Amino acid sequence: MSWYPLEAIELCSHVFVADRSEAFAVATALLIIDDLRTGSVDYMACRMSKGMLENYELLPKRLREPLQVGVTAIKTSKAYLDEQDADQALRAVCKRK
Repeated sequence: MSWYPLEAIELCSHVFVADRSEAFAVATALLIIDDLRTGSVDYMACRMSKGMLENYELLPKRLREPLQVGVTAIKTSKAYLDEQDADQALRAVCKRK
């Protein structure tokens, strides 16, 4: 996805507002689809943070379940697992110093 409209979509997916839950869910779904399509894991720390996962729980079931399936697919993707391994390796190096 190009920078625009990606920037607007990212901003919408970062803020959960109860009366605009559909916009939040659609924006988040587009970003999850893009991550799955490209194999990247842009901004996944934010989308998988405790606070954001709690926001997903506040969504109606018809919006919540597809996002949870998408998040699970990303968590099991090679790109995400590789990023987690790289983060752990960097933490280990930093602890040794």
